[in-house]
Amino acid sequence: MYKTKLQYILKTEGRSQTWLAKRTEKSVGQINQYVLGEVEPGMKNMVLIAQALDRSVEDVFFDSDFANCGNKNTHSGGKQTA
Repeated sequence: MYKTKLQYILKTEGRSQTWLAKRTEKSVGQINQYVLGEVEPGMKNMVLIAQALDRSVEDVFFDSDFANCGNKNTHSGGKQTA
C-alpha cells in the first residue's frame, strides 16, 4: 500500500525521489518527507511538484478517490511547510 498519492505516482511512472528533487530544486530529504506523508508541502512546493510530474496539484495532493481506497492522503496528515 502507498502512503501518499505522490509515492504511488513516482512508483508507477518509474521516477525516483532523487529525480523529483532535481526537477524541483528541493533536497531528497525534503521530497522523502512529502512522499512518506510526514510533512505536507506548502502550496508553492505543491505547484513545483505537480509541474515536475506534469499533473495538476489536485491530482497529486487532493485526490479523494485515492484517499478513499484505504490509502493515507498527505492533505489530512503531516505538518505543513513552505
